[in-house]
Amino acid sequence: MTSDLKVPFQLQGGQRIEDTPVHEALREALVNTLIHADFTGRVSVLVVKQADMFSFRNPGLMRLPLEMAVAGGNSDCRNRCMQTMFQQVGYGDHAGSGVPKIYRNWAGQHWRLPVLRQRAEPEQTLLELRMTSLLPPDSVAALEAQLGARFAGLAELERLALVTAATEGTLNHTRLREISTDHPSDITKMLARLVKDGMLASEGTGRGMVYRLPKQRASQYTDFAEGDAALLTPEQAGLTPEQAGLTPEQAGLTPELDAPTVTVVSDLSQLSAQELARLQRLAEPVSGRQRVQPEIVKQTVIALCREHYLGLRVLAELLARRDHDGADLRKRILNPLVKDGLLMRAYPSPNDPRQAYQSTPDGSSPKP
Repeated sequence: MTSDLKVPFQLQGGQRIEDTPVHEALREALVNTLIHADFTGRVSVLVVKQADMFSFRNPGLMRLPLEMAVAGGNSDCRNRCMQTMFQQVGYGDHAGSGVPKIYRNWAGQHWRLPVLRQRAEPEQTLLELRMTSLLPPDSVAALEAQLGARFAGLAELERLALVTAATEGTLNHTRLREISTDHPSDITKMLARLVKDGMLASEGTGRGMVYRLPKQRASQYTDFAEGDAALLTPEQAGLTPEQAGLTPEQAGLTPELDAPTVTVVSDLSQLSAQELARLQRLAEPVSGRQRVQPEIVKQTVIALCREHYLGLRVLAELLARRDHDGADLRKRILNPLVKDGLLMRAYPSPNDPRQAYQSTPDGSSPKP
């Protein structure tokens, strides 16, 4: 994995040091991938090396919030014996320090900050380490060729937003806060301005809103780097041999919704008081009881999703689910309803973090 990394000539105690902060970060990333993997999960451990990026995937979601993991100082390791084993041979650092060290060492190279994210179905954690600067020359040149004098006249934050969208395939408010020092309200206004000027296209609503360059579409068959369609084989992407040679539409995948023409509710605050009260009444057969048969939950979900595309967390909150992130709800209720043709997804990829659901015309609602 590190065979062709450049190693500067350094001596310590008369011996050349063959290690660098990049080597250290990659070791931490690999060890973290293994000791936090859920080896009973449906996906495999996967490490991908590209010319300008290392990508790591482990089955299972993180057991700590992303923000807490990046801040460090806390650890909830899934495989403690394996963690101890690696520490005994000098790999892996103290509990809770691995992720901060990866971020710190990568930032020391003046490269783009790592991207750490999760997908709920199938459950997996993804880490991307790009060996590119915040403003890669190739991306800047491509945008200059496309936008001409308009790009040169943009402020630094605006150029950073466009280059990030071009380099990483997608952009959201959180990611821009990670790589800039600007105030969140200034970032919000800037993104709205770029959308208004036609330099960015927005998808979704509220906290789930993401941005891409116009005409840019993320690959639907990749776990890493949304713009890198060749990263996974069709088998790894979950496609059957018959689907592998087809377009998304031919393979039976729903086209992305046209965000301006439909309503996606990603936060209950988007609803009026009357609409919220109506949905809460519909949810009472489930939210008001501790134990409910799966069939009742399914019928209640169909009724809730009759008028709007409802996000996963919105559904989990309305139904008073213990899994507030909705992972179990998606696995046991929503995916079977989609498979049976009673629900439809708002976005083509089942694992899209913005995913929302609406009842199909064939869906049946519970009797009054």
